[in-house]
Amino acid sequence: MSVKSVGKVSVKNVGKVFLKDATKKERKEYIYNKIKSKELFTFVTLAKELAVSNKTIERDIEELKKEGKIKFVGSKRSGYYEIIL
Repeated sequence: MSVKSVGKVSVKNVGKVFLKDATKKERKEYIYNKIKSKELFTFVTLAKELAVSNKTIERDIEELKKEGKIKFVGSKRSGYYEIIL
């Protein structure tokens, strides 16, 4: 039996998780864990990974801030989110 290559795997997308139909709680947990791991992201990339709109990501992040779990550090252009201990 021989093994044939069916297609190419894009190294760019290896390891990315796409959570279609995730609940609000699951989305917020995913965002929190991204921030905790210090992985760089944009609202656009999060929206694609979670299959929601940019506005939904903005609302989820705003809720995490109001809950006192995360904060934004720095300027609007070069800032980042950080976990509040």
